[in-house]
Amino acid sequence: MATDNFILKETAILNGGRMDESGRRTLTKQFQYEIRDNSPAKRKRAVIDLETLVPYKGSCMSDDPRYTMKSAEWNCMDWDKKSNIFYINATYQRASDDEEASAPWNLSPFNFTFDTVEQAIAFRMAYDEDNQRTIPVVNSAGDPIDADTNEIFQQFGFSYYVHHFDASDVFDFSSSINAVSQRIAGRSYPPGTLLIASISAENLITYEDDGYTEKWKYTQVNLSLRYNERGWGRRLLDVGNRARFDDSMKSELIYQYYEPIYSGDTVTFADTPTLTNAQGYYSANRDYRAWLADHEDAAGCPAQLPYEYAESIPLTEEGKINTDALFGITPYPEKEYPEYKTKNWNALDIPTEIKRSWR
Repeated sequence: MATDNFILKETAILNGGRMDESGRRTLTKQFQYEIRDNSPAKRKRAVIDLETLVPYKGSCMSDDPRYTMKSAEWNCMDWDKKSNIFYINATYQRASDDEEASAPWNLSPFNFTFDTVEQAIAFRMAYDEDNQRTIPVVNSAGDPIDADTNEIFQQFGFSYYVHHFDASDVFDFSSSINAVSQRIAGRSYPPGTLLIASISAENLITYEDDGYTEKWKYTQVNLSLRYNERGWGRRLLDVGNRARFDDSMKSELIYQYYEPIYSGDTVTFADTPTLTNAQGYYSANRDYRAWLADHEDAAGCPAQLPYEYAESIPLTEEGKINTDALFGITPYPEKEYPEYKTKNWNALDIPTEIKRSWR
């Protein structure tokens, strides 16, 4: 027989619990076959011969006799690559059903997809050599490096039916994160860890057998979620070239200079810079120039204290210079900014369990 040229390798349910146009539950089962003789002559007959293996229309599904074969399609996977794998996708229809259990909104979610996505994220903090705490990403001079890193996130999607759904929710919930703990298909996710990457909805109607009497009116929601265990707030270093000084609430430019150290008729300069505002610098510069006027024999001294504007200085929560972070006593401070709106997703009626009364 021609069918002797095929070996059944595996079977799988591609989707389950969907509704067909008559409002009945359907399952699609895939049969994968491997061809024994992959010669050109046999491959020419492969698709034709595979038809003899398609289940008869109306025949019961072997592992669930409540379903009968409705339709099927078959073809060769990667025909151009001369694959030796062929498939049959057989769609089975539930022969009879309890009316209440058959309602679309009582069915299990379907069309599950799982993937990983890569996204550029600002790279501001890294782990230390002991992998115990985070430290700022800084250059050899101690200044933050403006860089991005590619992070990989889990993404999964699925579809489900909802009895009552407001189409405007699609726009309202798009690109939002979960405000409270969310249980989805048997797994719980902490607040702020899920992001709706995409959402769409389609209003559907199932009619009675007469073709025009409305039986069910419902919505199919297609949802794609992205998971980040650290949350979706963007964490940035709290640094800048302005700070608040004393009790003032006004921010001022940070001046950086090296404090003069006077010793008799000579002057040396400190090894570490002093960070201050303009008033602090002008005061130190005034004292320095006064000293120069009294020591005309001092050689090699600049006419005034050199200074520059300090960049990327760590700040405290009050906006002042954070000396502990500056000298490495504590990590560089971070501030978290929400990049996406936070929403309570109750109105989406997302299935909390993967198993409902669906088969």
